[in-house]
Amino acid sequence: MTIIVIWDNMRHSDTMNKPKLTRLLSIKEVIEILNIGRATLYRMIDAGEIKAYKIGKGVRFKQEEIEKYINSHQIEAKKSRKKGGV
Repeated sequence: MTIIVIWDNMRHSDTMNKPKLTRLLSIKEVIEILNIGRATLYRMIDAGEIKAYKIGKGVRFKQEEIEKYINSHQIEAKKSRKKGGV
């Protein structure tokens, strides 16, 4: 597995001299994480559901954005109902 890290200068920490490192994921890693197919991932990119970045000849994804996507699709637990209307 290849780990790609970029400097994310868009984020400002306490000092401007400390840029934050952002881990980039490959297509293969994202389809494994989300348990989806390659075609589904490309449809999600085209629909704007997931942001992708062209780095050289490859497509990459920010790990934090994939985590946000997962968290935004959380299913809320329903209150259990007893049978018989009690």
